[in-house]
Amino acid sequence: LAVPAGASTLALENLNSVVIIGAYGGDHIGDAAILGGTLIGLHRRYGVTRATVMSGRPEHTRRLAEGISKPVSIDVAPYQARAVKLALASADALVLGGGPLYGSPRVLARHLAAVASARSMGLPFIVERIGMSRFGDPLTRRAGRHILRSAACISVRTSGSARHPLLHGLNVEVGRDPAFDYLAGREVLDRLPSTDAAEVESLLAGSEGSLKVGINLRATHDDWQDLSDLSQDTVDPDFMQKLAHGLIAFARGSRRPVTYVYFPMNAIQLGMSDLSAAYELRRAVRGAVDLRVWEADPSLDGVIHLLRQLDVAVAMRFHGAVFALTQNVPLIGLDYFAGGGKVSELLTDVGRAEDACEVTNFSPDWQVQRLTVRASGTESRVEAL
Repeated sequence: LAVPAGASTLALENLNSVVIIGAYGGDHIGDAAILGGTLIGLHRRYGVTRATVMSGRPEHTRRLAEGISKPVSIDVAPYQARAVKLALASADALVLGGGPLYGSPRVLARHLAAVASARSMGLPFIVERIGMSRFGDPLTRRAGRHILRSAACISVRTSGSARHPLLHGLNVEVGRDPAFDYLAGREVLDRLPSTDAAEVESLLAGSEGSLKVGINLRATHDDWQDLSDLSQDTVDPDFMQKLAHGLIAFARGSRRPVTYVYFPMNAIQLGMSDLSAAYELRRAVRGAVDLRVWEADPSLDGVIHLLRQLDVAVAMRFHGAVFALTQNVPLIGLDYFAGGGKVSELLTDVGRAEDACEVTNFSPDWQVQRLTVRASGTESRVEAL
């Protein structure tokens, strides 16, 4: 925080090589789509051909990167101050690329060090289509503001993020999440593993003629879970019961048989796995509906391949929603932030605010009503609860 604030005076012209920082290192396949879209955007706008991605878990990020088609060659390095300085020594700019900026002291400290290193070398700092999340105390807000004030240019992924208090008075461009850029170009799934294709075929076996509703949930509790005990609730039990009731009611009122297909975006993330939520949902419906769970760590193209065979999607994860929208799957969004968060912002920006609901305000009747509307093109109907 002692480093003078302000953007570098170096003009943004052709940038051959960049260092990318962000929230990379989780298990979320949305990270792969974010990275792919960020690389596409940097290549188109600045001519970038080479990038070093700083990651909290380099080996995992390398695996995700292998699953994307990209116009830029990349290296992956640990997100540590020494490694950032080394990478910046042969780079033309530092980029905070995609994902959220949020009030984690540890992450903000890394970002501050990276920005300070870039400034000491006279390199420009670019903030590329990020989301703005919650900052819980004055110190993290000060750190976040310092990072943003240091940028030569700033773009965010939703209009809601552009109104964040930390961006007040700064010149901000509103774009869309980088994942949109990548997913929009996936006409041919050239990175689809044969194992994923076979698993999707097995998952959907016998569902011909049924209305297929995809479901993706995430933990609503912020604390990490012990995966050795899957009886622990990761999703609020009251919400889960309401969700199960709505799914059962919709299936019972549908003219066509309904098959619910649960797909994970975050299969293994340190106790906050989407699959934990899937098993909780399975317990909640008690066998009253046809619920199938994709018990795998699917690839990016694997999830797209599945989505293209669904009629409707219900998504709690932001990138589960983004994936569905890019594949023209009618979407119902569940926002886990009280007061509205990124899922609500996303659907508002695409003109579909009525299809988003906060978990705290969720009701089975709302779910049945939205499923009825979004499935209307597939000749389904629902009777009153």
